Amino acid sequence: MRRVTLEAKIRYCEYYANILKFFITGILVGFISSSVGIGGGVIIAPLLLDMGLKPYNTTHVTNFIVLFTSLSTVLQFYFQDSLVYDNTLVLILLTFLASLTGNLIIK
Repeated sequence: MRRVTLEAKIRYCEYYANILKFFITGILVGFISSSVGIGGGVIIAPLLLDMGLKPYNTTHVTNFIVLFTSLSTVLQFYFQDSLVYDNTLVLILLTFLASLTGNLIIK
């Protein structure tokens, strides 16, 4: 029978503790951002950096979160017939350029 070292047990516990921490953080960020009305990336980016994620990876995670937040908001406005189409192309272009600029700065 193979013996498991104390260091291996500690790493195993730390691994699952980090998974639990990310899970709870995601739930809290979702609740706070939907209650307050701000984007989840504003809250979760500093938390991910604090948890030890590299800035490059944090950028990708928050962009992924913002994608779904934005999509759900657009769908909500669409189903309520509240979308204003006047400046849509200008806003899409500005958002795209701002996203590219932010990603270039973080690299």
